[in-house]
Amino acid sequence: MNPEILTLNRFEQVSLNPEIEIFDFLSAYAPQRINLLNNILNKTGFKGHFDGDLIVDLKMASNAGGYFDMEDTIAINPLILLTGTEEEIAHILIHESHHAGIYPNKNGKKIKIIEEVLTETLTIAMMKQIYGEVGIVSGYQDIVDILSAYVPGLTYLQIYEKISNGDENTLDNMIELIVGKSVLDSKNIIQLQWESIEAILKSQWKKISCMFPRIMNSTFNTNAGLHDESKVSFEEYISNKAQGLQKKIAARFKESQNSHLLQEILSNLNVKNQDLTIDNIIKELYAKGYGYLVNYELKYTLLEIERYIQNKKKLESIHLALNPQIYSN
Repeated sequence: MNPEILTLNRFEQVSLNPEIEIFDFLSAYAPQRINLLNNILNKTGFKGHFDGDLIVDLKMASNAGGYFDMEDTIAINPLILLTGTEEEIAHILIHESHHAGIYPNKNGKKIKIIEEVLTETLTIAMMKQIYGEVGIVSGYQDIVDILSAYVPGLTYLQIYEKISNGDENTLDNMIELIVGKSVLDSKNIIQLQWESIEAILKSQWKKISCMFPRIMNSTFNTNAGLHDESKVSFEEYISNKAQGLQKKIAARFKESQNSHLLQEILSNLNVKNQDLTIDNIIKELYAKGYGYLVNYELKYTLLEIERYIQNKKKLESIHLALNPQIYSN
């Protein structure tokens, strides 16, 4: 007998129908666990949100916890259902429920999430809300740890807000979150130059590809299978997505209220006092790799430039008042 497959030796009904409605299965094999399952369905918010079929798949590989068939069916491993703890069963159900898109966002919209790193990260966050720390480690823990290292401390809602309706928007949001947030958090104006942002993204591309293969392949129409690695290169992404990434980083710059960083950028430009005009400063911003701020947050950038020029003129006036002899000749 293949140890990876549950066969007729385990469940006599498998030859007739390997897929059994979950309560029918428990009624036949473990009626004492029906209350446990009902508790899980109530605690996880599953009841009233999922309109498809919840089944037990008797032919599921024993090392799998469950699956969503990408249409209307969630399946649970029968051995887990018969022997697992409440937390173990809930973890699997929550994970597959996020794939199925049963949990509405703040606008009431249900979104199917295909990427495992996002699904599992949301699952862990929801499990903590319901059960606290339970110490369950899934097969996706490695990529979850990578994402958590990039964006530590994100709440369930903060993660969910980045998952838009469509793989392309989700991919853009997550890459900007990883790269844009890190360069702003660094408070390093050199890292905010576009060439530096590109270099950071390129250096992290292997890890990012490992986390988001499905939405990368979907966005770029690579015809890859659901379980294939990403087939999207860094060069392909930048050639198609650079402007969108610049726009999102510029928006984060404005929203982060880090105007002091822009003032620091302006003070480090090579514009002499006698050439201190808005046009000359904008030209220098482009030359130094900050042109995306002008392109996508023009009003904000102009206000900061005007404030910089005014402050420079005030300082010059004060300096003149304190040192008139310097200018008397």
